[in-house]
Amino acid sequence: EPDAESARRHGPLPEARPPTRANVRAAAEELLGRIAAARARGEAPQLYFIYSGHGEVVRSQGHLALADGRFTARDLGVLLGRSRAEGNHVIVDACKSYFIVRPGGGGGGGDATTLVERFPNTGFILSTSAASSSHEWEVLHAGIFSHEVRSGLVGAADLDGDGLVSYDELRGFV
Repeated sequence: EPDAESARRHGPLPEARPPTRANVRAAAEELLGRIAAARARGEAPQLYFIYSGHGEVVRSQGHLALADGRFTARDLGVLLGRSRAEGNHVIVDACKSYFIVRPGGGGGGGDATTLVERFPNTGFILSTSAASSSHEWEVLHAGIFSHEVRSGLVGAADLDGDGLVSYDELRGFV
């Protein structure tokens, strides 16, 4: 749901639905079905979960803000657990995004098994490495981290010039 300035700047969003728990669930079901069908055809589909917005931690559990509630670390774990994609890719630009992948901070007091450990076929690019904030910059009209990730993925991070951007290249660039 873009704010007035974003709507003026980018115009209407095609097929955009409000970011509610029900709509996220419905989109996930659709994607999981498409992934299963692609696997049945012998293809190697990839799942991308990309979020840019507000994040918070409550009792050492990370969550992302939706219009009507929270998308939690557990919700992300369920999605990744159901994915039959060849690879999953999670990019999160939100305050305290570290906790969506590592509940409890990844050690003591929280879930002993992090999403990184549970899903070895999944790559994670997060805007924070601890209980810190992400920032927007008015000049970019976007989050700084999101801007850097987009710049890297369109080629600026391709350090070896092979036409592909690896996780290591993107991390180094960002």
